[in-house]
Amino acid sequence: MARTKRKRNALEDGENLQTHLYVAKVGPANSEILCSFLDNALKTLELLEDNSPSSRSITVRYDRIKIWGRIYFLNSKDATAALRLHKIPFMGKLLIIKRPTRWSEPVSFRQSDLNWSHKLDPFIKAVVENATDNDNVCEKSIVVKGLISKLVLPMYLSSIMKQIGLVKQDEEPIGEIEKKGKKLWLLHFRNSRDARNALMLQNVPYGDQVLTFGRHTEWKGDATLDCIKNWNESFYEFYNKERDEKAGIKGLAEKS
Repeated sequence: MARTKRKRNALEDGENLQTHLYVAKVGPANSEILCSFLDNALKTLELLEDNSPSSRSITVRYDRIKIWGRIYFLNSKDATAALRLHKIPFMGKLLIIKRPTRWSEPVSFRQSDLNWSHKLDPFIKAVVENATDNDNVCEKSIVVKGLISKLVLPMYLSSIMKQIGLVKQDEEPIGEIEKKGKKLWLLHFRNSRDARNALMLQNVPYGDQVLTFGRHTEWKGDATLDCIKNWNESFYEFYNKERDEKAGIKGLAEKS
């Protein structure tokens, strides 16, 4: 343990401690997948100084011990903003993001009070057409298009759904998976509600590509009940819904 800490301290020597953070390695996610997610998430929430989608604002590198990686930012403000993603669900775990061990700035800047852990109480948006239809395979099935492994797909999508409260943190919404083509998957969810919720994740980023979702060809339900949204829109709305509610509560408290 002491050797690991000494090695980490040595890595920090000569670097600007204000422009990088540490991130714990999670599951099968490599540095490119994690970097893509963090970059897209922070830009969707408009937390970076440069929110242009055409340029990469951060890089992620894992050191040799493969336990902690370092996230490099363009400036100290971006690094501080990224602390808001601390404890966000990702690849089956909560993503741990923290300051370098030698951080000596004010304690109030060491960890953001606005981290994701306070957002994990779920809210369910989708409307279930008919509870008795839950045993219908087509009602619970969604087609996913994207180049991703069978091992990673359920873990990744489950985390993405948990991030915005579409399922509870101790639930796993995806059951069986069928491969239908090189980039085509058929996902069987545990119920029709979870299947409908997945349609709110259109174009969710995965590395250098995006994943898209659609109904089973034999599905004959009421399409007007489907809420089809891009992931960045759903992600942004969830984040700001939480922020606006807290601001409203604070405002009422001050008036009283």
